[in-house]
Amino acid sequence: MNKRIIAVLGCVVVAAGLWFGSAAVRANRNLVTLDVRDMEVRRVVGKMSWQTWEDIFVHREVQGKVTLNVRDMPLDQALRMVADQVGSRSSTLYPLYTQRSSFATLKKSLRGEVDPATHGWTNLVSRGPLGFGVRQIRIMSQPQQTEAKRVSLNLMERDLSFTALAFNRFAQARLVPEDSATAKANVTIRNSSVPSAVAQVAKSAGLKWAVVYALESRPAGPNLIVRGEGAEVVTTGSGAASGSRIIVVDAPRDGDRRPMLSEEHRAAMQKEREALNAELKQALPPSELAKIEQAEAEREEMRQLPPEQRRERMMPSAAEMNQMNRERILNTTPEQRAQGRGYGGPGG
Repeated sequence: MNKRIIAVLGCVVVAAGLWFGSAAVRANRNLVTLDVRDMEVRRVVGKMSWQTWEDIFVHREVQGKVTLNVRDMPLDQALRMVADQVGSRSSTLYPLYTQRSSFATLKKSLRGEVDPATHGWTNLVSRGPLGFGVRQIRIMSQPQQTEAKRVSLNLMERDLSFTALAFNRFAQARLVPEDSATAKANVTIRNSSVPSAVAQVAKSAGLKWAVVYALESRPAGPNLIVRGEGAEVVTTGSGAASGSRIIVVDAPRDGDRRPMLSEEHRAAMQKEREALNAELKQALPPSELAKIEQAEAEREEMRQLPPEQRRERMMPSAAEMNQMNRERILNTTPEQRAQGRGYGGPGG
């Protein structure tokens, strides 16, 4: 009898070890396996966080239910599918901060409990120089998982705002320095993973760093700031970040609240944007710069094509369309599909 009990207990221990080992492997690789239907978004995110051991924060304005059926899917990809269903935006963030209390404030900001612009995390909502968000000056053509992307940058005596721009553009990684982090990066990064590259920057600047995931509420749009004589101040609509505004030079046309720019301001902004792009390229080693220039040439070639040929090149293949449709069917309820909600967002 005792031998049977010992044997059973041994089997239980082995099974538990195998299960925990498998869970640890999935967590280490940030893989998500879920099959849920019409579940509240925070419960879904909680399950994803439990599986991957990662911090995932949901803004208080993000609401809705999720249907998801995935197996061993990378966390960032699964989180994008969740975001599409609840009309939000998924983000992978690499904050640089000075102390734990600052990191705690960032977490509150991501949950929508405090305004990051007034609590030391302006860079969380900053739209970049001249009102252009750093996301708008990327030149990499295809999105890549941050875990697989390799980074090579020369960041010698560069301030952290420039460093964040370089990471965003060349590594598709959202580096977010705390406002009080005024040190400069002084490091050469050679073919490193994104987390390793962030760690090197943090060490050179004497800062702490982390990786966090978030579901953020979608903003109404990027702020545009144009200073000039007779400028008019127009507040943004619902969904904009707290305290955001648009300053325009010319009064908008009747029925049109978009800001109007003079040709002089357009030319000046274009010139400064080109100068910033040229400076960013100086942070690249020659081999990486050649890849960037090739990608730019291919995009320019695409722009020169007739509209019909351009659409044909950009249209996904039949296999890709079938896969997208399959994922949409698996990961939405009939009610969500009837409302036009699914993979790809409203009307997707």
